[in-house]
Amino acid sequence: SHSLHHFHYFHTALSCLWEHQCISVGYVDNMQFQCCDSIEEITRMETCAPPMEKERPEYWKELKLEVKNIAQSARANLWTLLHYYNQSEG
Repeated sequence: SHSLHHFHYFHTALSCLWEHQCISVGYVDNMQFQCCDSIEEITRMETCAPPMEKERPEYWKELKLEVKNIAQSARANLWTLLHYYNQSEG
């Protein structure tokens, strides 16, 4: 018999003039299993589920790169929105 599992990530992007941050949190069946926090060039990864500690190093390296790319895209999107908002004020 097969059981269904729900797997999802939440990505949150924050930006100000001097700091950009992206937080990525992964869940399986509403249980957090990992968190990645990317601040500029400093990327911190942590797992919240013991089985994830056995994950291969390449997994974490790929995830760090993915979160860094998400942070860069989010920064560009936030700057676009800021520019649009400033243009609509006048």
